[in-house]
Amino acid sequence: MSATAPAALGLRLPMRGFSAAGPVILVGALSVITAVLVALLGPLVLLLAAGVTVVPVAFTRPRETFWVAAGLAMVVDTAAVGSTASITLAFWELPSSVLALMPFKMNPFEIVIVLAAAGAAFQPSLASVRLAPITRLVPVVLLLGLAVGIAGGGAVNLAYHEARGLLYGSFAFFVVWRTGGIEPRTGARWFVAATAILGLAVVYRFAVDLRGGTAGPSMEFWFGHETGLFLTAGALAGGLLMSKAQSHRARALLALYVLLMAVAMLMTGRRSAILVAGVGVLAVAWLVFPRRPALLTIAAVVASLVGSVYLNAFWDAQSGPIAEPARAVRSQVDPDPRDASSDAYRATERSNIQLTLRESPLLGIGFGRPFTEYRPLPDLSFWPLQLYTPHQNLLWLWLKTGIAGAAVILGTWVIAFRRCLLACSRARLAGAATPLEPVFFAAALVMYLSYARVDLAVVAARASVPLAVVLALVLMRPWANVEVKH
Repeated sequence: MSATAPAALGLRLPMRGFSAAGPVILVGALSVITAVLVALLGPLVLLLAAGVTVVPVAFTRPRETFWVAAGLAMVVDTAAVGSTASITLAFWELPSSVLALMPFKMNPFEIVIVLAAAGAAFQPSLASVRLAPITRLVPVVLLLGLAVGIAGGGAVNLAYHEARGLLYGSFAFFVVWRTGGIEPRTGARWFVAATAILGLAVVYRFAVDLRGGTAGPSMEFWFGHETGLFLTAGALAGGLLMSKAQSHRARALLALYVLLMAVAMLMTGRRSAILVAGVGVLAVAWLVFPRRPALLTIAAVVASLVGSVYLNAFWDAQSGPIAEPARAVRSQVDPDPRDASSDAYRATERSNIQLTLRESPLLGIGFGRPFTEYRPLPDLSFWPLQLYTPHQNLLWLWLKTGIAGAAVILGTWVIAFRRCLLACSRARLAGAATPLEPVFFAAALVMYLSYARVDLAVVAARASVPLAVVLALVLMRPWANVEVKH
C-alpha cells in the first residue's frame, strides 16, 4: 500500500517514527503468550482478557463499540461451515463451560450490545427529537409477552430464547438513539465496507468450502437466513450511491461493489433474497419515478425484455447461482420437489399459527409457549425452537405479543416509513434533489417487511439489530424540515 492510500481512505496514521518491526514483534509476543495461557488455563482466559478490554471501552465509548460490533455481526455469518467455521463459533457462541455458568444463553455479540447499552445509559442523551409515544411502548409489550407466556406455563429459558431478537434489537435501538446515531456519509461507508467484506466471504466460502455448491451441507445450511437480505440491501445501496457519484472512478468502484453483492446474493441459494431484491427495486422505482419517469419506464421495458430472455433460457435449470432467479420465479408456479416441500411446510406452519391465534387473539400465547400443531409438521430435530419461532414472523409477533404488541411494533415501522415518504415528498416540492438516505431506508423497511412474511427477520439478534438501527436513524433524522417553495 502506498503512503497516500490511508489518506485516500480517510484515515490518518501516525507515520512519523513508525516502524513495521515494532507491531510485528508485539503481535508475535502476544500470540505466544496467549497460546501458553490457553494451553495452561483453557479458553476461559481469553474471555477474561476480552472482558477486561471490552467492558471499560463499552462503558466509556458505547457509540464506537456498538458500530464496530454491529459491523462485525454483518461480516461474520452465523453458519459454521468450512474454513471460516472457527471464526463463526468464536463470534456467535461461548464455550460450553462458560454457558454453564450463565442463567441465560448469550453470545459475544449480544454481550457487547448489552454493555454498549449500559454505557449509553450512563452518558447524556444526544437524541435531538422525542420518540413517538407508541415507540416507547415497545419494551412494555415485550415484557407483557414474556409475562403472558411464563404465566401460561412457558419455560423462562425458552421465553428468553424466543424473544432474543426483539430484546437485543431494543438494546441496539436504545444505543443508536441515545448516542446520536451516525452521520449519513459515515454510515454509508460503514455499511458498504461491512457488506463488501461479507460478499467476499460468501464468494470465498461458496467457491472453496462448498466447491460451487457440490460439497458440504445441504443448501439450507450454507449461510445464515439474513445474509441474503444484507447483500440485497448492499446492492440497492450501491446502485443509489452510483446515481450520485461525482467521478468515473467512484462509479466504477460502486459498480464492482454492486456486482459483488449480486453474485454473492445468488450464491446464498435463498429464494427469499430474490423476493426481497424485487421488492426493494420496486420500492426505489416507486419513490424515484416522479423525478425520472421516462428513464424508469425505459429501464422497466428493457428489464422485462432481458428478464423474458433469461427466464426462457434458465427455466429448466434448477441449480447454480445463475439459475437462482429463474428458480425463484418458477417455484411460484411449478416448484421442484425441494421447493414444493419448503412451501408446504410454511403453509402448514402458517395454518397452525392462525388456528392457535383463535385460542387467544387479544393477548396471544406469549413467549415460551409453542403454537399448537393442529396439522403435524415434519420433525426437525436440529431446530429445537421449531414450534416457537415460525418463518412467518408477522403472525409470530401477534402470536407472542398479542394484538397490542403487534400494533406497537408495526406502528413504529409505519411511523418510520411515513417519515421516509414525507422526506422524499418535501424534497420534491422544495425543488431539491432526491435524498438518497430516506429512499434507501424506505426500501430497507419494505424489504424487511416482505422478508418477515416468509423467513426469520426478527428472531435472531443478527437480523433484528440492523432493523433497529434503520428505525432509530429514520426516527431521529430531521428530514421533514425541508422548506417548501411556493
